[in-house]
Amino acid sequence: GVKLLDFGLAKLLPSREERPDSAVALTDPHQVMGTPQYMSPEQIQGQPVDARSDIFSFGCVVYELITGRRPFVGASPVALMNAIVALEPAPMNTRGLPVPARVEAVVMRCLMKDPHVRWQTAREVAEALKRTTTEREGPPPVPSVGMAGWIRHRAPAIAATIALAWLAVTAALRLFSGSAPPAGVGARHATGALRVSVQAGDGWRRDAVSDTFAVSGDGASIAFSARRPDGRPSIWTRRFSESPAKVLPGSDGGIQPFWSSDATQVAFFRERTLVAVDVATGRSRVVTELPGAAPPAGGSWLDTRIVFALEGRGLFAADASGGSVRAIAGSEATSSRAALRWPQILPYGQHLIAFAPTDVGGSGISLLPVVGGEAMRLVQSVGAANYASGALFYPRVGDDGGRQILQSPFDLEHLRVSSSVRVLPLASSAVAGGAAGFSAVSGVMAVQPVVQMTRQLQWADRTGHDTEPVGRAAPIEGFALAPDGQRIAATIRAVATGAPDLWLIDHRRGEQSRLTMKGAVQPLWSADGRRIYFTSPSDRSSRLVNVETGEESPFVLVGPASSFEDVTRDGRYLVLSTTGDPSEIWLQRTDDPSERRTLVREGAVVSAPRVSPNGKWLAFTMMQNGRRDVFVQPFDRPGTRVHVSESGGDNSVWRDDSRELFYEVGDALLSVSIGDDRGLAIVGAPAPVMDIRIPVAPRSLPRSVATNGRGPRFLVNTVVGDTDNAPIDVSLNWTPAR
Repeated sequence: GVKLLDFGLAKLLPSREERPDSAVALTDPHQVMGTPQYMSPEQIQGQPVDARSDIFSFGCVVYELITGRRPFVGASPVALMNAIVALEPAPMNTRGLPVPARVEAVVMRCLMKDPHVRWQTAREVAEALKRTTTEREGPPPVPSVGMAGWIRHRAPAIAATIALAWLAVTAALRLFSGSAPPAGVGARHATGALRVSVQAGDGWRRDAVSDTFAVSGDGASIAFSARRPDGRPSIWTRRFSESPAKVLPGSDGGIQPFWSSDATQVAFFRERTLVAVDVATGRSRVVTELPGAAPPAGGSWLDTRIVFALEGRGLFAADASGGSVRAIAGSEATSSRAALRWPQILPYGQHLIAFAPTDVGGSGISLLPVVGGEAMRLVQSVGAANYASGALFYPRVGDDGGRQILQSPFDLEHLRVSSSVRVLPLASSAVAGGAAGFSAVSGVMAVQPVVQMTRQLQWADRTGHDTEPVGRAAPIEGFALAPDGQRIAATIRAVATGAPDLWLIDHRRGEQSRLTMKGAVQPLWSADGRRIYFTSPSDRSSRLVNVETGEESPFVLVGPASSFEDVTRDGRYLVLSTTGDPSEIWLQRTDDPSERRTLVREGAVVSAPRVSPNGKWLAFTMMQNGRRDVFVQPFDRPGTRVHVSESGGDNSVWRDDSRELFYEVGDALLSVSIGDDRGLAIVGAPAPVMDIRIPVAPRSLPRSVATNGRGPRFLVNTVVGDTDNAPIDVSLNWTPAR
């Protein structure tokens, strides 16, 4: 039978009804109790301990079982404790014992001084030990003749020890899987996972499509971006054992957070810099300047190396302590795919995976060396992937059009994905730019559920009071008003799948019908109102749809992949924008693709160009010092650029007579008068028009406000209720499918 030889030391925890300091103290603070040979450094130093201290002790036991000696020794208890705190254990094969390198690596990580660098959970240890019994390794070193007999005698014990260690850890996991959840954790699923809902605080907004998130490597915390009503972002963090989430100090203006591998720092992008903040102290520092004006597209941090992506540019590497940035060869755009984005450095730090937005056979996940080299296609995917717990997780579109999360075993040694594929019982929202929509680490899976922001198109006068709804409330991402002022082309995402398509709303007839079936965003009406230009979200191709027949056709652009923004009243020119590096606003003849002209070319991001109805002026938005502002310059001739907005602004729209310009600032619509003094735009002081509640996103949405007539009346894409603060679903104690 089984004997319980030693229960160890117990610590009395307060009940939920008791105050934390009301429990009976079994020991004084900083008092050291335990068996010194197996105590962790933090326990010896009287610091707080957790499960990672037990992992250290476990490593001591396994080390001794395999080698026949303890990892730390001393002539006295004091000397022993000093050795545990300050010295490193000797390699396990110093006596010629052929200990497999992977086994030694698992044990040595258990014995790391810093608990943040150790294995973070017993599940990680169990999985690592299991891999040592299934993965092949090169031949062991040849032992000395004098040791041969001892090794033959000891070898069965080594194999038995590994098996015993793995069984012990997995048994412990089963034993404690029913333990009480930490504070703030929700109900337990039937699978044993615990569900947590994470959300920004009141008054903040988080868009499920645009604002990304990341779980820390130790599985204890999450970081995500959210926005104030004026659109200014910050990074929020939450420890799953605590509630609620909090704004990370020093993160104002930050987007796209990702964690350091020791889970002590959060990195993010702010304006044209990469910033890191120490979570414990709130101290921030600039890691590096971004090379160019292209928007960021994700980052990864392992040990001292950071890899990040810029849209259209590819991947870049930087030292976490600061310094120069270098481009990673093989990640740039090729003839068969766009530049790689949303990277993750794989364990051991030699390779990374990244999302290739377009490729032969569709978008997918690519693998390449961190130092650069040829990118190798791994799997087909519609978004970025995560490696965790020996598997690759990646999104695909299911038969019902919904976005599924797939799991495939991944061999780190041979860098191969298994042909075995499992569909997880989880559905994630489609995320802009190819982000994953989920974040997986050992024992934790965070998913952006399909939570649609509901919006209602409605007409309003200048006071904002005389409102009239148009069409049905739906997840309307953007819209374009036809030249007749009555028909509307709206990008609406399907509630079940999040897939965007164009819908035609005829206000006069009270009709609403679907125009496209394979995805469409950023609609723009032709000047005659017969066709609609749009962008295909799957491959960023430019297309046209005939409103009467529904027939689609490709549209050739002579410039880079761009967004349709405006068309001149005479229908001769399209105005487009691209957020590459450099950022550019340009025009192209609608009937002659060879005629192309650049209007604005800047190192800063420029967007939302709008041509005045009289064809004299061009209004546009430019990002400077982390703030969007509206500018006006001549459209039909060279001239001086004039700053319009005093306190930020975006998405401008003209009055029909070209004498007034409206623009958005947070939850307000402002206007300025525009005059002409011998070709120079004369801009009046900004004046408030009305309050609005529109979507807040990292970059300009196609349109949130349009005008009709000199009055004018405004068509506003209004957020309904509190649907613009999307939660994140987190499963703790989560186990991947096997």
